[in-house]
Order: sequence, then C-alpha cells, then structure tokens
Amino acid sequence: MSTTGYTYAILFVIPNFNSSSSALGVVLNWAIALIFHSTLPDIALSKENIDYVQLQNTFYWSSGDRFIFGDWLHTNYSP
Repeated sequence: MSTTGYTYAILFVIPNFNSSSSALGVVLNWAIALIFHSTLPDIALSKENIDYVQLQNTFYWSSGDRFIFGDWLHTNYSP
C-alpha cells in the first residue's frame, strides 16, 4: 500500500441514540458507525481518479443529542 498521497477527515453526525444511556442506544450508535466505516472505501474507490483508500484511525464522540464519528482517509485523491 502506498504511503504517498493525501489524508482527509470524513465526519458523520447522527442522532445520539445513547443520550439516555441505554444499552440499545450504544448498539445502535455503533451499528450505524460500523456500516459507514465498512462501506466508505468502496464508495470512495468508485470515484474517478482514486486508486487506493486506506482507512486510518476512526474517531468518535457523543455530544448531547448527537453522535459524531469519522475516519481519517488516506488516498491519492487530490481535489
């Protein structure tokens, strides 16, 4: 995997299902985050002029009624 290229932060904001500290809310937050995380490389690679995508550190935090998560994407894409 090439190490040259550009790194982008991709952010997602969804409702915070865990705002009431329920176990189901935690599961919903992470299920949604996992779906985005697992499909992001395929979506990115479908764009023109993108040869490779590396997902790096995933980051997340809860902020009141919002659950915010994202990925550092490393790719050759240059806008």
